[in-house]
Amino acid sequence: MMSKRKLSTGEWRLFLLSDCIKYFKDADEFTRELRSCTKKEILGINGKDSEQLDFLISDEDAIKIKRMLIKEWNFTGRVKDNGKGVKTTCEYCQKQQIRYRYICYNHITKHTLDLGSVCVGFVTHGEEKMKNKDFAKKFVDDLERYKGSGANVEGEAEENYEAIREAQKRTVGILVHYIKNNGYVNNEFIASLNERWNAGKPLTDSQLEALKKMARTIKEGKQKHDIRVAVTLTGEIQLRKVLLKLEKYPDNEFLQNCKTYIERHGELSENMTKALMGGKGA
Repeated sequence: MMSKRKLSTGEWRLFLLSDCIKYFKDADEFTRELRSCTKKEILGINGKDSEQLDFLISDEDAIKIKRMLIKEWNFTGRVKDNGKGVKTTCEYCQKQQIRYRYICYNHITKHTLDLGSVCVGFVTHGEEKMKNKDFAKKFVDDLERYKGSGANVEGEAEENYEAIREAQKRTVGILVHYIKNNGYVNNEFIASLNERWNAGKPLTDSQLEALKKMARTIKEGKQKHDIRVAVTLTGEIQLRKVLLKLEKYPDNEFLQNCKTYIERHGELSENMTKALMGGKGA
């Protein structure tokens, strides 16, 4: 006989994108690597995955989690119309094909989800509540009045820009610094993000995920490939200085990046040279 599930697959998807997971030690630690992936990858977990994850929480935990999820997630009141004949997949159930995308928002993690009308109820009231057919019908019918309210640009969060930018500030700064220090100073994608950021706008979910993916790709490339070019005379001098500093500061990430950059490009960029002369450990 199949045992009763603690959280459904949809609830696990939601839980992995929520702040409250930090209060459940085993779930937090075991899923940390998965949660560092893109939103698309997190939402891609299937029934077998979520069934395996159930062992991380108790029945009592599951009850608490469901209550906490309802408090974290809200329907924004916005609905995006794909247009006649165009459908996308609901991000909660990953099954229903929808024309109208009802936008739900986590006010802590800043994640957004594009959902079908029934799944909005699952997120904001819980799956148990939506099993009541009368309640579910009234809830879905009430959502009809929101159609036509979603004129916002794809990916824009419902909350004000300043709050979202503040939440993204540290992460974006670290990622961009890492990417630029690895030789991607003039990258078009980074330039487009800078233009948006300098205009006072936060990054969209898809842009932030793409930025994280780019940093991971660079890091994996550094680990897999030792790409070297002929080091210039200037580069040799810089490399000796970097190696001397690394003896004193072996865990300094900037110095490690300088060493890699010289090996890949022959010598440091102008900005890295200035930073090396006046930065930490100089």
